[in-house]
Amino acid sequence: MASDLTATAEANSPARRVAAAEAVAADSTGRLADFGTLAADSWFGTNVFAAKLSSYGRVGGITPSVANPSDSMRARREAFEDAWEHGRDLVYGAVNAGGMGAETYGVFCLLVGEPDAGAPLALAVFPGDSAQRYTTSPATLDVARAESEATAWAVRGDLAVIERGAEALISAEDEWPDLVCRADRYFEVVRAGDFPTTMVTEVRMRAGIRDWLDELDAHRRLLGADLDPDESNALDAYDVVQRWRRATGVVLATVPD
Repeated sequence: MASDLTATAEANSPARRVAAAEAVAADSTGRLADFGTLAADSWFGTNVFAAKLSSYGRVGGITPSVANPSDSMRARREAFEDAWEHGRDLVYGAVNAGGMGAETYGVFCLLVGEPDAGAPLALAVFPGDSAQRYTTSPATLDVARAESEATAWAVRGDLAVIERGAEALISAEDEWPDLVCRADRYFEVVRAGDFPTTMVTEVRMRAGIRDWLDELDAHRRLLGADLDPDESNALDAYDVVQRWRRATGVVLATVPD
């Protein structure tokens, strides 16, 4: 029987708070508390490529990915999803405390400040990629481990202290955002329920990507240049972001290459 993901995460969270508080109290430097604050002030981030961003613009919402039959991780992902109520409706993201997020999933990083708004049907944070962390081929799910590690969104800072605190203490503060989220390691956030694009507060992209898009846009508008399909798709996505910026005040931010 599928479990209530939000309730499971909420039930686990008091223990996370206690463990994090004990770790912070034991740190005489105060740096661990600062790292926890950084993680607690983070966003829900989801990285997407142009086609997916454009589809979000068309439907007005952030929607679950359609499973590709050839995807080698499909069975693992579905095994994880089937453990939870509303599992097949989950949207995947990562805790983002700065930077470009998990870029392997896309060059556009969409940020949502309050994913817990709008009464989501399910919402939780996990210490890593759920399909890889809790499943084995052929998609055998470690249900007990997944249930024990689900954590409430509000307690993500405490989870970061527990999981990355030792690394934070020996890292420079400007490296902390990468401890929370980088391309190959991140805290996964999963959410189900109505997810309108009006919840997006910021879109980030690399400086080189934005320069390229601005140049393409200028060629299209001023010179009437013909664009190849990849260029056209990228500009369609860029147009979506610009519409969001004008309509709802979405911040368009540039991250150095």
